[in-house]
Amino acid sequence: MTAVILAQEALSRTESGVVNGFFAVLAIVAIVSALKMVTSSNVVHAALYLLVVLSAVAGVYVILGAEFVAATQVLVYLGAIMVLLLFGVML
Repeated sequence: MTAVILAQEALSRTESGVVNGFFAVLAIVAIVSALKMVTSSNVVHAALYLLVVLSAVAGVYVILGAEFVAATQVLVYLGAIMVLLLFGVML
């Protein structure tokens, strides 16, 4: 009985470690992309970096268990960024 409980605790610690690793990777990607977006002088590159930032935020929402918010993030904001990118290319 005790071995089963210890095995379950070890598995939950491993799963939380993986989730923390994914969160750390997404956070680093979002921060680096946000800095590149702000410092970019090209409009198209800035829009693409904003696309990466918002995708990383949607990934964080998925990790937190808010799938609806992540889907809304992807549909609304990433769609708007693609329109912004289209206007940037047309300029």
